[in-house]
Amino acid sequence: MSNFAGLGLYSNDNNYLTNEPFNHLTNSVLDRSRIFPGNLREKGGKSISFDPEIDKREIDRRKQRAKKLRQSAWWQRKVAKGVCYYCERKVDPGELTMDHVVPLARGGKSTKGNLVPACKDCNNKKKYLLPIEWDEYLKGLAVRKS
Repeated sequence: MSNFAGLGLYSNDNNYLTNEPFNHLTNSVLDRSRIFPGNLREKGGKSISFDPEIDKREIDRRKQRAKKLRQSAWWQRKVAKGVCYYCERKVDPGELTMDHVVPLARGGKSTKGNLVPACKDCNNKKKYLLPIEWDEYLKGLAVRKS
């Protein structure tokens, strides 16, 4: 279990951001990862940085591209199947969200190869995780279910 269990995240100017525990992340993952936009620190003072090469304007452009793709026939075919990419649960197509496999804040782009339909539950839990980090989390869930 991570030393971050149960701790919330705070911005460098002490604004409270979230109280969601990071039990599923190991210290080594947090040490090498850039998880959230801006320079953040968790309550114990450990810094977690955002990729400084991606500015807000670039993220806004990538979001606009995703918005256009969401209206495309390609995306409509993807969600029509009604299956979450991560948990593979059957979901009403209208309940599926567009998820960036590699999050925008972690350097991902709004391209067909980086966008997948995800149920709201999976999308909310994944947040800014990279595929390797999310895969570790999903494997942990599978072990607990069996």
